[in-house]
Amino acid sequence: SWALSAARSQVEAGHSVPFGALLEVNLEYMHRYAVRSGFSAYGHTCYLSATTSTTHGTSVARATLLGIWSCEENRLVLPDEAGWRHVKTAFRASVATHLTLRERAISTHLLVANGMQLAARDCLSADHPVRRLLAPHYFGIASASSFLALLLLAPGGIARNTFAFTESSWREYLKDAVSSYSWSPLPDRMSNFGVSEDLLRALPIAQDNVKVWRAMEHFALEFLNVFYEDEQQLTVDNEVSAFWANLHAHDAFSPTRAPPPLRRAALASLLTHLIWSVTAGHQILSTALTLLASPLRGLSTKVASAAIVPDVETIAQQLFWSCLGSQGGRFMLARSGDLGTYQADAWGHARCDQVRKAVERFHAAIETCATSIEDANDARERAGAHRASLNPRSMTVSVSL
Repeated sequence: SWALSAARSQVEAGHSVPFGALLEVNLEYMHRYAVRSGFSAYGHTCYLSATTSTTHGTSVARATLLGIWSCEENRLVLPDEAGWRHVKTAFRASVATHLTLRERAISTHLLVANGMQLAARDCLSADHPVRRLLAPHYFGIASASSFLALLLLAPGGIARNTFAFTESSWREYLKDAVSSYSWSPLPDRMSNFGVSEDLLRALPIAQDNVKVWRAMEHFALEFLNVFYEDEQQLTVDNEVSAFWANLHAHDAFSPTRAPPPLRRAALASLLTHLIWSVTAGHQILSTALTLLASPLRGLSTKVASAAIVPDVETIAQQLFWSCLGSQGGRFMLARSGDLGTYQADAWGHARCDQVRKAVERFHAAIETCATSIEDANDARERAGAHRASLNPRSMTVSVSL
């Protein structure tokens, strides 16, 4: 949920919390990483109130910024207080750094996308159905991951200079981002959000994203059922068992390092997480950062001490990252070549026909999600709220650069 959650109480937070806060964006963990001289430290929590309304049958949430806790200043800063403009700009730097580096570059690219393609290629034969299902979504990942790891994430390289970290805290941040990653199904994350059902239904992150997740999960399970009529057939497949164990051997997917039992529903959920992360999840991150990374909106990856706007160099660096992340491949709803990717002659005509029909139903489901989200965005605009950044019609199938 990208650090957005129900607001903690003052006792839980350990510091002042503005009255009426329902939501928070908590990035206080970033304060433990030192920054270079002349830059404001990372580490903030933004507090929001929220109201809901219904417009043309769509639940709409509108948020109001109440205040920001600054770890560097060790105080809650309210909109009418001295230093507010600087603290707001510094909070934006924490957001931009967290989303750009931890959520997109490390979690989405290097852990999920790269982990998916390595597990598929290492454990599954070329015509294995799970590999065929995932293949469109890890296309080009090897070269993209190498580019990020060797060029962008090298100490002293362009990536480190985009952010305010020192050389040592840069390495520490990267290490911690990898070791602390964990996953759970998106619907489970939403149900544990900690806010009222009315507010949850009105938040685009729950309203739109879960629709797409469910469509992907249904497709993954339908695809698996073509090849595995019961759980026994799945568990005796040595290749998929190796794939399951490979992914769960990494802390990112199983902190206990003990893989849960391999079942069709559990495998479908994991496959959905992989596919959703490199399609819908990546689009949300990239679109948000691209829209906000402008001098007018003021989202940047670092800010000078006491400054109220980012410097020109930082804006240019952030735009580079945003443009890099927005380079997309084939759109998911561009159907040409899909069947050839998803099918293998060795499966036989009957299974290929079942897969073809499943793919067609999946495309129809994504089209339905797109129309529903477009209607919801129109309702949000009419209510004076922002449009959500998820658009399945422009969603690409992978995060290749």
